[in-house]
Amino acid sequence: MTRQPQGSPASDRPRNAEGLSDVGYCVPDVTQMWLIRAETGEGRHAEFCALKKLNDNVDNVDLSGCTVYTTLEPCSKRKPPKLPCATRLIKAKAARVVSGMPNKDKDVYGFSSLAEAGIHIGLFPNDLMQELLALNKAWSDTRREPDIMPPPNETNAIANVSYYKPGTSMQENIHLVVRPPKDVGGFYTIEDATKQGCQHEEGDDAMAQIVHFHPQI
Repeated sequence: MTRQPQGSPASDRPRNAEGLSDVGYCVPDVTQMWLIRAETGEGRHAEFCALKKLNDNVDNVDLSGCTVYTTLEPCSKRKPPKLPCATRLIKAKAARVVSGMPNKDKDVYGFSSLAEAGIHIGLFPNDLMQELLALNKAWSDTRREPDIMPPPNETNAIANVSYYKPGTSMQENIHLVVRPPKDVGGFYTIEDATKQGCQHEEGDDAMAQIVHFHPQI
């Protein structure tokens, strides 16, 4: 998204149907303010593309004193050997990063990384942000889908716990069991007496997570 240098009015409003593909860099020169625009392409994120426009060696770009405008909060994870956009902006010593919308993905913490590195972070004016959010709602909603409970495990219980509430009938007490996954890589499930799932965990620390929430187990 093309933007005027910091302190000047914006030349246009974000109209990209994807709303996530553009990033503008305000780069100060000795005699003038440059405005660098870049877009995503071929698996490359826009921040990377903009840095590459400044220098083919993207690891040797100095953004000291510069403000970076991005449509979306910079990413935090990339498959090696690629580096996350937030990391690249930190390495380039950007002074300020202003984004059009936060990223709902649970694995994105670009704002936190930038702030911890001493980079000032900001957001677009609310009217522009709401426009971007509306343009990208369908995409954004896929970033944090509802946690769907897997079906009950048809395995023998390996642990159980009961919760008793004084002064109530036995029917109101809660009895839970932990069942391991049938297959490698599956979920551990916590189920009630009717085999309704209450919680599921996966991975090597699944049981540790379960015990954390249910220390009586």
